[in-house]
Amino acid sequence: MPPATDDKVLASWNGLMIGAMARAGRILKDERYLKAAERAHAFVVNKLWDPASSTLSHRWREGHVDGSQQSESYLYFLRGSRVLYEATLNPSYLSLAVTLADRAIALFYDKLNGGFFDGEDRDDLVFRLKDDYDSATPTPSSVARFEYGVLSEITGEGSYREVAEKSLLSVSDTIRQSPTQLAESLKAVSFMVGKPARVVIAGAKQREEFLKVAWTGLRHNLLVVGTEGPVSKFTRQLEEVKPGQTTAYYCVGQTCRLPETNPEVLAEWLREDRGSEKSPETEVEIPSAPTPE
Repeated sequence: MPPATDDKVLASWNGLMIGAMARAGRILKDERYLKAAERAHAFVVNKLWDPASSTLSHRWREGHVDGSQQSESYLYFLRGSRVLYEATLNPSYLSLAVTLADRAIALFYDKLNGGFFDGEDRDDLVFRLKDDYDSATPTPSSVARFEYGVLSEITGEGSYREVAEKSLLSVSDTIRQSPTQLAESLKAVSFMVGKPARVVIAGAKQREEFLKVAWTGLRHNLLVVGTEGPVSKFTRQLEEVKPGQTTAYYCVGQTCRLPETNPEVLAEWLREDRGSEKSPETEVEIPSAPTPE
């Protein structure tokens, strides 16, 4: 008799793995990992996501879906969708990440104190738990603190940053007294107090070449975004310098370097220290869509 096999499929664990595989595929330049991430994402969406009610069930096994609503499912799969978006610039992944973020707020967010409850509000619960100890897997609240900060930068939605900040403040004493207890939340602190940079890629013809460059080397507080889907209004204004000529912008806040069509130049920018002084000739404030000269 063969040993018992744990063959259930969890939305939460798959979300973490999808993000890791997508990141590995880009950093290691191995398309197998990226394709595996996309296949796993499609499976979870097809089996566990109900677009009619915008609900994500927790577990699937042999065709059976449990229907349980857990914050780790929404927030871990949000992470997987967001990382997969940055790895491919497929706007459908970002759209799903935004939907998951909104639903997680509606179902699990502690509006009074910040942070996310483990389960949905139900009449048969005496009280709702909030886990705040990162162990083998990070807590849902820790993942949320980082992901809502990132989504705020990508989408320009200020309410996401408010969720991230309030959730961080709810554990500020713990972070000061025992920072290793919330290692994942420390990433959120670093992201929120820093100046995240964005590589914005407009156009499709050379998108893959620019993506390979953008994912090379140090990626601390660096986001890779396109100009389609639920990105910020500012990002949507950035266009190709000429039709059919893929263009990259390197931006911090609403200040960007001049548009660039050569991936090698973008690679050089990314090798520079972002904290160093940059000459005015290589930066431009872009209040509206850039106009080719």
